[in-house]
Amino acid sequence: MGTCVLGTLWAGIAAVKRKDIASHKKWMIRWYGSMWGAFLVFRVMFFLGGLLRFHKSLMILIAIWSSAPLGVVIAEWHRVRSMAYEHESAKTE
Repeated sequence: MGTCVLGTLWAGIAAVKRKDIASHKKWMIRWYGSMWGAFLVFRVMFFLGGLLRFHKSLMILIAIWSSAPLGVVIAEWHRVRSMAYEHESAKTE
C-alpha cells in the first residue's frame, strides 16, 4: 500500500521537477487513485467485516494489499478511457 501511494507521489514530483507536465499529470492521477482506493477499500472491508469477524488480521491484510493497487488500476483505466474519449471528440469536430 505504501509503495503504491508513495511511489506514485514521488514519481509525480520527479516528473514536475523535470518539467514533464504530461508525465506529472499521469502520475498524479495514479496517486489520487491510490488514495481513493485506500480510503474506499478500507471502508468496504470494515463494513463487510462481519464476514471475517473471526479473522481480523486477515481482513486488515486483504484491505492493505488490495486497496491502493486497486485504486491505481481504476484511476489508470479512467485516465486511458477519458483520453480516448477526448481523442474521439476532437476527431469528430
